[in-house]
Amino acid sequence: MVPSGSTANSPDSEGQAGRGLNLEHRAGPAGQAYTAGRVEAVQAQIICAELANIAEEITTELESRIVAYAEMADPAP
Repeated sequence: MVPSGSTANSPDSEGQAGRGLNLEHRAGPAGQAYTAGRVEAVQAQIICAELANIAEEITTELESRIVAYAEMADPAP
């Protein structure tokens, strides 16, 4: 889906496609859950963004727990 005011070739749509590709190639639990269709792209993006500046040893433990919660949560506002 292209946001209103954007075209299929706009920088915004290209950024969205790039973020989706990054998730598909991400080896962590969020990327795996996205690729398997267990979480929406926006959920995986938020998980990855929030954990980006956290130490890897902490991220490894937290990410699986957060993804498990996201799989049960409704992504609708």
